[in-house]
Amino acid sequence: MDLDEREEHIRVWKMKRLIRTLDSARGEGTSMISLVIPAKGNLVRATKMLSEEFGTATQIKSHSNSVSVQQAIKSAQHQLKLFSRLPPNGVVVYCGTCVTEEGGERRVNVSFEPYRPIHKSLYWCDSKFHTDILSELLVPADKFGFIVLDGGGACFAFVRGSEKTVLHRMSVSLPKKQGRGGQSADRFERIRREKRQKYIQRVAEKATQLFISDNIPNVKGLIIAGLGHTKDALVASNAFDPRLRPAVLRMLDVSYGMECGLNQAVEAAAPVLGSMQLLREQKLLSRFFDHIARDTGLYCYGLDECRYALEAGAVDTLIVAELLTCRRVMLRSLTGEEREEWILSDDAATMHELLKDNETGEPLEVVSSDLLSEWLAENYLQFGCSLELVGGGSPQSVQFCKGMTGIAGILRYRTHFEEYEVEEEDDE
Repeated sequence: MDLDEREEHIRVWKMKRLIRTLDSARGEGTSMISLVIPAKGNLVRATKMLSEEFGTATQIKSHSNSVSVQQAIKSAQHQLKLFSRLPPNGVVVYCGTCVTEEGGERRVNVSFEPYRPIHKSLYWCDSKFHTDILSELLVPADKFGFIVLDGGGACFAFVRGSEKTVLHRMSVSLPKKQGRGGQSADRFERIRREKRQKYIQRVAEKATQLFISDNIPNVKGLIIAGLGHTKDALVASNAFDPRLRPAVLRMLDVSYGMECGLNQAVEAAAPVLGSMQLLREQKLLSRFFDHIARDTGLYCYGLDECRYALEAGAVDTLIVAELLTCRRVMLRSLTGEEREEWILSDDAATMHELLKDNETGEPLEVVSSDLLSEWLAENYLQFGCSLELVGGGSPQSVQFCKGMTGIAGILRYRTHFEEYEVEEEDDE
């Protein structure tokens, strides 16, 4: 996985976490505002609309609900003022007062530019936040190329998630296998074969033109679909670009050509398109487990080993489970000295021990407590490593999450963790 793909995966993971947090929030009345300004929207118009909505909110019969809505609108207006102009991808704003599990209230003010352009607008006052538009951003960003060809022509398209874009249509009129007479069978077959070869060559040249950019394929994979042996003839042809051959993921039989055949091919290729991320995860984890099986010493797992290896700059690839529950806690003593701890979220005993100084017994102040996965997603570059997030959709990932505490690393060089254990004993 290259750098752009890793960054995209991390952005998607962050968006999933944000959506889960927003979906779990609940308020009273209609005091929770969801505002989405699309990429080609108007920031001034949205600000004016909020001013009009503020006036309308004063007419709400319930005084408490009216005040809550007005406060949320003021917060949304303040969030929009943070943008001097509309960002290229649009703006998303969530503001409101949420009810906590303890029965208290918590203010939520979130505004950001999404990592991909948004093409829909939204304004909604409700007792919950509306995240459907954000969920649409989670559609896989991988782009796949499709070529559908038969005896009547060819269709070229990009497919990304549920979005299909037809790039080019090519019509052709090939002679049928049988002529009407007036010429010898050999001559008729030669003409038919020549026209078919020219058609295959035109399709191959167009495929190169559409699916090759900067001397490499511009798609994650290529699906070739068609009737009979036409698709096989395309791939076997010398005119088919050799740079595209490794990108061919599947060759499919379809009953139609053009757009109807494209729709059928997309449906038939769904398992292939949906499994690309899963295959990448399996390949990564297989590489990690192979290091363990061969005892290369180029691996680490668990909180303590990974933290030590990261601080030593030895980690080349850091692997973290998407649902990792560990936390990074910053503690401060009465003298102002701070220290960092990585703990399991459900380890209440360890947390209780951390809240007091082992030497003096004095209480320690919790400066911050963040999910370790979120902190690593923001700070992994300072350790000079790459970050890979894995889900739980394969046997390897399930084994990784359960057996490795959901965090591990592939190292650049051997690291002696015995020294780390001795240092810990000396500190004690």
